[in-house]
Order: sequence, then C-alpha cells, then structure tokens
Amino acid sequence: MTIVEIVIAVASVLSVFFFLLYVYALLRLPGGRRPKTPTFDRFGDPLPPSVNPGFGETEEERSPP
Repeated sequence: MTIVEIVIAVASVLSVFFFLLYVYALLRLPGGRRPKTPTFDRFGDPLPPSVNPGFGETEEERSPP
C-alpha cells in the first residue's frame, strides 16, 4: 500500500506544479493588444498587416429593439 500512496502523492504534486506552470505561461502571453492580421483588397492583392477590427456597432448595424 505504501507504493500506491507514494504514487498518488507524486502525481498530486506534479499536477499542481504543471498547473502553476500553465498559469504562469498564460500570464506571460501578450493579451492587451489586438493581433495584426494580413488583409487583402477586393482584387486579392495583399495589404500591409493591420489590427483586426472589433465587433462594435456601426451606423449600419443596430441591435434589434
């Protein structure tokens, strides 16, 4: 039984360690800016990368009443 307890303890410690490592890696990702995406004009010619636009309302788009 001692081997089973040791295996469970090691698995628990490793899972907590890798979860903390995952959270640390997520916090280091850039998230404050929108990514620059490649864009194309209506003829298919590439344009310089620009910030991906948001999904905010415009004059043409109104939410239903």
